[in-house]
Amino acid sequence: MKSLLSILASLLILLSAINLQSCRKDNVEDLFGPPPCDTTFIQNYSFDTVYPSDYIMAYPGSWWVYDDGHIDSCFNWATVSIVNNTYAGNCVTVHEDKKILPRTTFGFISFESKVGTVGYNPTSVSQLLATNPGVFLHIITEVPSSPNNQDAHKITQTREVIEHLDSMEINGVVYYDIIHVYDYIKTFYYHISNGPYWTNDYYYARNIGLIRKYTTHAGAPYHERTLSSYYIAPH
Repeated sequence: MKSLLSILASLLILLSAINLQSCRKDNVEDLFGPPPCDTTFIQNYSFDTVYPSDYIMAYPGSWWVYDDGHIDSCFNWATVSIVNNTYAGNCVTVHEDKKILPRTTFGFISFESKVGTVGYNPTSVSQLLATNPGVFLHIITEVPSSPNNQDAHKITQTREVIEHLDSMEINGVVYYDIIHVYDYIKTFYYHISNGPYWTNDYYYARNIGLIRKYTTHAGAPYHERTLSSYYIAPH
């Protein structure tokens, strides 16, 4: 009887040792994904002054008046936080810089692009342009349904430089060195497999800015805006 008890005791000790070995932390199967990774923030403030493109000319004191009564202007130089994120697995590093940018009625200007404040995506704004021919912007935004909006849909936007013109006459004034930017925006509703679309044609004159904008909705003329007068401040 004692021999049997000794054997059982030995078996229990052996099983306990095996169980403890199998339950070591490095042997536990991860059932909940990798452990969380803290976000790292890196602040490197350069306070560099960023000047606008020759085709936007957003210098403080400048203004543009259009034939439909719309007025754009550039107010001043402003300090703006610009954030970029880099990812490594489930970890994110947030890089923040501060730059000095022109502040206008159509946003902050960073060379050829309009930017916003921290975390703002600059790719969906009207003043974004490029100088080389071809597509320079293509984004797809998925919009899920919600309690207030049951129509899940996606928005596709494509922007490209389609031509470079020597000159164009607007309201009796001839402008030179023109970039023609074409913008296409399509909303696709999943429940009807269709949706409306808009197109915008932007014409930017070098050393002036936006001189003409022509908008269509679903292929029909919608709105046209042309430059009537302007002033580019000394810079």
